[in-house]
Amino acid sequence: MSDASKATDAAGLISQSQQASSIISPEPSGATNPAIAQAPFKLWNPPTEARPAVAPILDDLEPTAAEVVAAYQAQARRAENLRNAPLLTQEMRDRQEQEKYKKWPNCTIRIRFHNQMQLEKAFPSTNKIKSVYAFVRECLNEETKAIKFVLYQPPARELKVSDTSVRDKTLMELQLAPSSVLLLRFLSDELNDREKVPPLDQSVLATAVDFPTVTPSADGVSVAPVASMAKQSNKAVENKLAKLFKLQPRK
Repeated sequence: MSDASKATDAAGLISQSQQASSIISPEPSGATNPAIAQAPFKLWNPPTEARPAVAPILDDLEPTAAEVVAAYQAQARRAENLRNAPLLTQEMRDRQEQEKYKKWPNCTIRIRFHNQMQLEKAFPSTNKIKSVYAFVRECLNEETKAIKFVLYQPPARELKVSDTSVRDKTLMELQLAPSSVLLLRFLSDELNDREKVPPLDQSVLATAVDFPTVTPSADGVSVAPVASMAKQSNKAVENKLAKLFKLQPRK
């Protein structure tokens, strides 16, 4: 065989080898990481027992005249809305529903496990509850994915996918928007142990962070007690209104 023929044969073998290698599928890089596939989400560690210092109670909670008038007007508006509620047309109700979707396009759901860890993710308010179930299941470890669980709100509102009154409604229609906390209960009791870490995938557990602490403001008063005092002030206003209208005051 001549040198030219040998060179031609060698070139042909190289070409065939390159074509064969080009059709071989690349090896998979491994199973999909739930922490990547389902991002963004948050996993919160159980809250600590530490609480912000309680602010001093204000002695003067007597509502001003302006507060009394404003509370009366708000009460009158609520009463008027209740009287007119049966007169709303379907078109008006649909318009109100659309306004809710525009106001809260997303719904933040926190799934609270038995040990108080919370898995948080934002869903479109138009999603169904099955999307929440699917997200939680993807975050579980492989040994637990096949075990059934139920999402519920206390005391006894179970949000089961098998329930047509739940399955066919959006998160908005289920009144979960703009944010809600759902508790999780596995049908296998051994997975509901409060002393054990939830059976989440290790890649998900690795993202756990602590809840942000409540820091005092410049005047040394924390945010939570201020909200509590405002609530007390509002209750004082309502109680004064109750006295004016000779109603039973709130306790």
